[in-house]
Amino acid sequence: NPTWGRWPIWLTLRKEGFAVSERTVGRILAYLEAHGRVESVAAFLAQARRGKGRRRPRRPYAQRKPKGYEVGHPGDLIQVDTLTVTLGPGERIQHFSAVDLFTRFSLAEVHTRATANLAASFLARLMVRAPFPIRAVQVDGGSEFMSDFEEACERLGVKLFVLP
Repeated sequence: NPTWGRWPIWLTLRKEGFAVSERTVGRILAYLEAHGRVESVAAFLAQARRGKGRRRPRRPYAQRKPKGYEVGHPGDLIQVDTLTVTLGPGERIQHFSAVDLFTRFSLAEVHTRATANLAASFLARLMVRAPFPIRAVQVDGGSEFMSDFEEACERLGVKLFVLP
């Protein structure tokens, strides 16, 4: 158990019949931590609290936007997002929107669901309707911007930036 320190390990060893002191267990743990064989309990718990224990899905094409990325021309960066709008009890729609960060040109569509396939078709319609070539798209990490959407960006030659 990665959250056990020297005391619980020592108790378990004693119950199993091993004659070892608690201090010896502590020295062994310190040695293993120093040589990178085990992670300290404090580091493990801090990582778990930050949510770093979960693995994020691998994004083959998407990347984080570089720090010095400049938006100097129309189409340099389009922000795409979805919003769930509740119309009444049990009635919800998904609002897809795209905004060019340079010209503020925007396009919006409404769908009953937010899927990666619908997001990819929204991107294709955006490419046709935009009065300028689209070079990069920025999205949040939503599931509607994975798989089919990511493949569409790669196929169309559009850079895909994902917010952390």
